[in-house]
Amino acid sequence: GGMGCVGAASLSVEQIRAECAEIRRLTRQPFAVNILALDDDFEAKARAVAEGGARALVTGLGVPRGMVDFLKGRGLLVGVVCGKVSHAVKAAQSGCDFVVAQGAGAGGHTGQVALFSLLPQIRSAVPESVHVVAAGGIHDGATFVAALGLGASGVWVGTRFLASHEAKAAPGYKERLLLATGAEDTSITRYYTGKPCRVLKNARTEEFERSGEKADGFPAQYLKSRREGNNHLV
Repeated sequence: GGMGCVGAASLSVEQIRAECAEIRRLTRQPFAVNILALDDDFEAKARAVAEGGARALVTGLGVPRGMVDFLKGRGLLVGVVCGKVSHAVKAAQSGCDFVVAQGAGAGGHTGQVALFSLLPQIRSAVPESVHVVAAGGIHDGATFVAALGLGASGVWVGTRFLASHEAKAAPGYKERLLLATGAEDTSITRYYTGKPCRVLKNARTEEFERSGEKADGFPAQYLKSRREGNNHLV
């Protein structure tokens, strides 16, 4: 079986509450919510997720150390997206139930190690009681089975669903995604958030790379790209 996950990094506390309520209205099946551990409103958002009836909370860009016990006490599973072995070890030590081994092929925030190199390293580095989920390039049955063979308990699929009717992608993005033919149509840039992000190549990212301009840190660069009208993560 599968469990849907709401990408809520750009949502407010109230929007998270509304999304959870709508999901609960539509289904009795379990669901997860993904937010950023570096968010200034992380604690409030995590509480909204727990109160909204989610079965799991998954964080990116950090381990939710101060909230793990609270979340697990409310019956939620806690997971962390990890691009390095050291990140997964810290997540396990903090009491997380699972880690998402995200390879460099992932869309959005990503690391530098290919999934099928990273996955067995993380599986060996964390206790057997901590489940490892594979992400970053999982798009069909073959990659799914390959991940299971390298020790994954399951897979995390994102980009494959972005062209679906239900996905709330920016206008024109789904069309661009369908026209892409491979990794050569993407690039990794810090322009959008200050963190390495795999995105579809476009005029702004190409200009940014040619200019030699240095990105600000997160979240300053995210706010800057929004002000410039080039970040449509809404």
